Amino acid sequence: MSGENRWLSRRAHGLVSYRVSLVVAIPLLVVLTGGLITGNAYLATRESVRRLAASLFSQVADQTGERASAHVAQAPPAVDLLAALFTADEGTPAVDEAARRLLAVMRANAGFTWATFSQPDGSYVGVHRDWTGTLVVNDSHIENGKTHLVERTVESDSVWTPLRTDDDDHYDPRVRPFYVRATTAKKRAWVEPYIFFHEKVPGVTCSAPIYARDGSLRGVVGVDFDLNILSDFVTKLRASEHARVFVYTADGTILAHPTLWIERHKGQVGSGKLVTKDNIADDVVRAYFAAGDASSFTFGGERYLAATRPFEPDRGLSWRVGAVAPERDFMGGVDETTRFSLLVSLAAVALAVTLSAMLAARIAAPLAHLSFQMDKVGRFELDDEAPPPSIFREIALMYRALATMKSGLRSFASYVPRELVRAMLKSGEHAALGGRTRYLTVFFSDLAGFTSLSEKMAPSELVGLLSVYFDEMTRIIGLHGGTVDKFIGDGIMAFWNAPGDDPDHAAHACLAALECTRRLAALKSADKSLAPLSARIGIATGEVLVGNIGSHERLNYTVMGDTVNLASRLEGLNKVYGTDVLVSDATFADAKARVAMRAVDVVAVKGRERGARVYSPTGAADDSGAVARGRLAERALDAYVARRFEEARDLYAEMIALAPGDVAAATMKSRAEAFHTAPPPAGWAGVLVMNEK
Repeated sequence: MSGENRWLSRRAHGLVSYRVSLVVAIPLLVVLTGGLITGNAYLATRESVRRLAASLFSQVADQTGERASAHVAQAPPAVDLLAALFTADEGTPAVDEAARRLLAVMRANAGFTWATFSQPDGSYVGVHRDWTGTLVVNDSHIENGKTHLVERTVESDSVWTPLRTDDDDHYDPRVRPFYVRATTAKKRAWVEPYIFFHEKVPGVTCSAPIYARDGSLRGVVGVDFDLNILSDFVTKLRASEHARVFVYTADGTILAHPTLWIERHKGQVGSGKLVTKDNIADDVVRAYFAAGDASSFTFGGERYLAATRPFEPDRGLSWRVGAVAPERDFMGGVDETTRFSLLVSLAAVALAVTLSAMLAARIAAPLAHLSFQMDKVGRFELDDEAPPPSIFREIALMYRALATMKSGLRSFASYVPRELVRAMLKSGEHAALGGRTRYLTVFFSDLAGFTSLSEKMAPSELVGLLSVYFDEMTRIIGLHGGTVDKFIGDGIMAFWNAPGDDPDHAAHACLAALECTRRLAALKSADKSLAPLSARIGIATGEVLVGNIGSHERLNYTVMGDTVNLASRLEGLNKVYGTDVLVSDATFADAKARVAMRAVDVVAVKGRERGARVYSPTGAADDSGAVARGRLAERALDAYVARRFEEARDLYAEMIALAPGDVAAATMKSRAEAFHTAPPPAGWAGVLVMNEK
């Protein structure tokens, strides 16, 4: 008898076979099967209802976006028409003539609140539609620091009845958002939502500057929209009994809501604030914003369904439609029917479940625990937890086999990166010789100053230092979805988007690099002996050969190709510019939506004939300071490549003033100064050719 059979024989003595127990448990399994069918039917029904609700929300959102877009689309042609009319004048038109032009536009567009013509001296002619629909001509001019206002109600083309006058209306069109925006943009432009001066209601304005033949500013024409008309529209929308539909800007300013209006003609003119996501009085809508773009959220113990639809009514306007409704509006009937069915089913099977519960528990609990442990092994989580006791022979044998397998895998894990094995297990790829071409992001890092530091340390201290450093860096790379390929001395090679898919692999690699540099700085702060160390990281994105490379007996899951070489070259290129991280132009293109970058130079690395821009990540895309530095660097490099060396020198000087330790900017400033003094030959394309790694 073999050793395995003898062990089985000893363990079988006194244990009960679970096969007998399963015969007893069959009735319970039948009941459970029925329960699963009922549960699946319930879940499928709920999912169908959710899809219908989502479809309804989408239709409502589309309808709202189309209505808002159609409302706003009237403005640009009207503004262009007014601009053409006033531009054609030889001089400044009389007030009544200007008012008649504005009246024609207001009569042709019932959705307009105001049509205006403002001049550089503060004179202003406007026609607005009051809350009754009556058109009113507003004529004002500034004299001795005071705004003199005359308003006339338009009874007919020839009858304008005086309405009111004011010797100091305090209104100066030149400081209002529509005037500032148009004169700054020097073309037709939209103003972000603001509070109208007299009406104290939220609105938007489309305005355009008017220039004389000599290029001087003659004035600004504009068309205003009272946004409360959108609130009136969304009030009539009913996706469900308790649904809310609202419109807001990308920064959370509320443009339309079914119950919230800024009151008309309350308080002093020029006062009032827009409602935002932070101060809106609707608690459910605030919870919607807190949940981000989630399709559902919980508030007040109740689950709500939500939908968001962005739209652009016109170029320069980026708005969104939001819709929320309590789930019970859609699920009430489903839940009630399911509860009744469950009560009937529970009453029918109560006796069978009671009789078999004890025996089923004795089998189900160990098997569930065993299944849980096997699942952990499948994820390469190899703990040393002791198995629970079991009276069943087969379960005891499975626990023994599981313990043996964990022991062997723990030994194996000392030689193979656990993250790689977990990724391969998750992807389902088999460890077979071969590879395939795939679009990846490759990461190379190296420790500058490590060689000098290692000469001062004992081997055991050096191993300990590297262990701490590698532990921290690989942890960060793993948290950002990267696969560590190998350690090369004090360097690390990693890649993203293999073996598992990662659509944002370029951004994740850049964010990992930034966090690695921050973590190394923290390690240096905690241990002053590490002060000489600094990380240099190169990142490139492109097509590579990825797969199991090596012999049939020993494989290495790795990547090969020109992109790998480029990442290595970029790592070394950091020495030239004093940077921590350099990335390729392809990485920049794929990651710029999530990572702020600064352009560094146009370089042809060793082994490449053509030059390409290289970039250095500076922070997340929502870091306004990093984004501003990136724009400044882009302008400086554009000027440098375009041979505008004096401009490039000044821009790099500006960057150095913002960050005095900016070695890359200092390097480029020095080159720009040299070329300004002695320009390069005509064939110069701004490319730095590197003949060394």
